[in-house]
Amino acid sequence: MVSSLIILGSLSFVVLSFLINRIYKPIGYTSIPGPALRLSTRLLMFIQLHFLQTLPEFTEFWCKLYGDTIGVWVNGGYTIVSCDADFVQKILAGTHASNFIARTGNDDGLKAIGMYQKGIIWNNDVPKWTLQRRIFQSGLGSNVREKAFEVATEKTRQEINRIKATARDNNTVPTIDLLNILRHSTLAVTLDVALGIQLDQERSQHLIDSIVEYFKAWEFFLMKPRFIWSLFPLRLYHHKKSISRLQELIRNLVSTLNKQSAPFISQLHENGLTIDEINQCVLEMVLAGTDTSSVSLYYTFILLTENEEIQNQLLDDSRDDSFLESVLRESMRIMPVGPVIIRKALADCDISGTRIQAGTNIVINVARMNRHPKWFEDPLKFNPQRFQQNENLIALSATMGGKGPKSC
Repeated sequence: MVSSLIILGSLSFVVLSFLINRIYKPIGYTSIPGPALRLSTRLLMFIQLHFLQTLPEFTEFWCKLYGDTIGVWVNGGYTIVSCDADFVQKILAGTHASNFIARTGNDDGLKAIGMYQKGIIWNNDVPKWTLQRRIFQSGLGSNVREKAFEVATEKTRQEINRIKATARDNNTVPTIDLLNILRHSTLAVTLDVALGIQLDQERSQHLIDSIVEYFKAWEFFLMKPRFIWSLFPLRLYHHKKSISRLQELIRNLVSTLNKQSAPFISQLHENGLTIDEINQCVLEMVLAGTDTSSVSLYYTFILLTENEEIQNQLLDDSRDDSFLESVLRESMRIMPVGPVIIRKALADCDISGTRIQAGTNIVINVARMNRHPKWFEDPLKFNPQRFQQNENLIALSATMGGKGPKSC
């Protein structure tokens, strides 16, 4: 009896798989290139994405095979992947940009990292996101740039003096962890400007280490279905601890803040947010202000050390902010800290003649687009002057930060 049921079940599965493979075609997307999304192809993509490759690697693989805008299967749904600048501009900043303010994500994963319907990074509750986004914008006033410059200058001076003291005390040439130094600087700026506080070196380092581990947990939980987590018990345990550690640090930090310590904090309290929402907003401010900024600066320094002529020109033109901005744009073009941008359609709409249905995932391969010869001449060359010679590229480079209503 049992063996008969097994045989019957197996035959049913084979027949069902055959039928799905034969008849499945995403409705409304016949014009978009890509592999035939049969059950076997979707299974391959599932294994590829969750066990073999990161999302940027996954999108790069399929774009190489099928083109600049293609259809694949991600997170149980049809997904448009694009590195076509024209298509991307319309998604992020076109007339339908407000239709793409949500992000594809695993709700269980978002709950695990504390971002489910809280904060602004991955909050898909549109009214809540709109309110908290406004708080982020209004809480960082017009004097932010000047204050950030002062704090960054002072923190850099402190780090240089600390390195000199270490070299003098040990009578050796010190090994410098440039990325960590930059993280200390960007953290100091974020804490002072957004929260109105300063931390000592030891507490700052503890917070930085926790941020780095949180990002690893983020990558683990965000796209993986819940049932996969248990296949990696040690990583699951470690990542849960990392999330709890950073959340506890932020809770302790928020509990010591005066409600009037900085405009950002005042805005959080004055707009009726719960304490959990306030904690998450502060956590995301610290995350975004510390890690992405420091990594972008780190890549800039690396590229400058490999291009002495540009380095010298930057020093000679130290008062010319326009060239400095071009250097930063070019660095972020070649080495984008976020190689992909993820969105989700809230409603049906038409983009470049393609009917995009509500719920469709959109993944923008920023790294591939930035290195595409169609958009950037000699794309692998570090050439900041390209932005001064062609102002149209400035608008294109804005895509690196997300652009439009959900821009960074």
